[in-house]
Amino acid sequence: MDLRRLLRDVVRELDREAVTGRTETPSPSPSASEAERVRRARSNELAEARRFLQELDPDSQEGLWFDAVAEGYPSRLEAAVAYVRDVKGRPPRS
Repeated sequence: MDLRRLLRDVVRELDREAVTGRTETPSPSPSASEAERVRRARSNELAEARRFLQELDPDSQEGLWFDAVAEGYPSRLEAAVAYVRDVKGRPPRS
């Protein structure tokens, strides 16, 4: 785009703002709000997984089972995230 064309477009926009008395402000990008939602969800999952790991008794059956399962994950924390997701997705036991 050459400079004359750019200036012409800017002048047109300024004229439009002067006539209507308002400026067009871009609305927040849906992808930005979606990214924030995903970031918050991940943060919540990590917090729940850390809580699970803190409360886990490593010598209990669940702790021993979890250690065996966690070997298939990049980290114990990622294994805990997957475990918490799975448990949270199931209806509570009666």
